[in-house]
Amino acid sequence: MRLFKIATTALGLSSLAMLLALTGCGGGGDKDGKKDGDKPAKDGDKPAPSEKKTAVMAGKGVLKGRVLLTGTKPDLAAMDKELQENVKTDKSHCLAEGAKPEEKGQQKWFIGADDGVKNAVVFLQPADGTFFAFSAEDKAVKDHDKVVELHQPHCAFVPHTLSVFPEYQDKDGKVHKTGEKLVAHNDTKENDPAGKGIQHNLKIAGGATKEFNQTIAGGAKVELEGLKHSTKPVSITCTIHTWMNATMFVLNHPYIAVTDKDGNFKIENVPTGKVKLYVWHEGAKTPFIKDGEVHELKDGDNDLKDIKFEAK
Repeated sequence: MRLFKIATTALGLSSLAMLLALTGCGGGGDKDGKKDGDKPAKDGDKPAPSEKKTAVMAGKGVLKGRVLLTGTKPDLAAMDKELQENVKTDKSHCLAEGAKPEEKGQQKWFIGADDGVKNAVVFLQPADGTFFAFSAEDKAVKDHDKVVELHQPHCAFVPHTLSVFPEYQDKDGKVHKTGEKLVAHNDTKENDPAGKGIQHNLKIAGGATKEFNQTIAGGAKVELEGLKHSTKPVSITCTIHTWMNATMFVLNHPYIAVTDKDGNFKIENVPTGKVKLYVWHEGAKTPFIKDGEVHELKDGDNDLKDIKFEAK
């Protein structure tokens, strides 16, 4: 099975496929002991006998909380100014009057009410000796979106932080595909008064997914399948406009949330019992603010205390 496939929407883009470069795997190994670069699991695969663990099914719990910044705040105006002064390529389009402020400024920090922080990532992992399991009829699987959209309207990735849920395990440990894929769009053609747009590049690296690097013409899109589970963040960058960046998490379960503009998050259908909590933000002194902290969840609401961190 091909790991990636390409779809384009602009004329004359057949030569675009020649630019595809698959250049190996992200480094390191995942915390469950699997090596990055293992072959993608096939639908219906079962884990090796040594990997047998207790299945934990989806539950009726809801995990809620807020992620807040404490200590010295970053100078956002200075960061915006520095970025805009360093824009050399496609400046008229990247800093166009029609671009939203968040599309032509720094992307790391969005601080809302009461110092709540946007784009923090909160997710769960199974406790030792267990794995998250689902049936095809579980709401988390059945109603899950089949496409995760990533846009490049001017010279920023929107959204800046995202997650993909491409596969899951059933109670017997067999792996099944959700059908979810990432679709990256170059939207610059529709945002260009001349109707031409500009080229962007999509480079994906890190985690357990093979590195991907391709140029995308204005008005075109790229579809990526075969993304692999890892608790490590996956970086998304544009090598043409080097300040452009985003972060993606690829998990084999849907117990993940990205905080809103005021730092709030909610994860539904969480299982009952012990789980591990992970909280990540790119600007934190230690990006993993929580790195496997054990919590016991119950049916109904599970309200966490405010999760606070300092900027690096």
